[in-house]
Amino acid sequence: MADFFQAVEESREIYTNEYLPELEASKRAKAASLAAVKEDSMNRLLKDLAIDRQNPEFAKRDTWDPDAEEDEVDDDEGEIIDRRESCMLLKGGRTDIPQETTGGLANMQR
Repeated sequence: MADFFQAVEESREIYTNEYLPELEASKRAKAASLAAVKEDSMNRLLKDLAIDRQNPEFAKRDTWDPDAEEDEVDDDEGEIIDRRESCMLLKGGRTDIPQETTGGLANMQR
């Protein structure tokens, strides 16, 4: 039993002396990296805002129109295209057997 407590004590010392400092250094490095990314993003935003202030007419024209996207209608929406026959012909399979009798492609001969 004494060996167990000795092993636990050694593990605690390793954790305290080796792992914990590395973990804290990693956390600090990650926080510094995130701060640098945030600062860069903020600087770019401020730069964009400064450009908009220099040319307010352009900023007024540069807007998003949500109605513009509604004009683009996808005609294929909801349409199901059955290409089983052409796939089977390419693979050299039979296409003369109706799907209802075969249970689908899994049971067709190849």
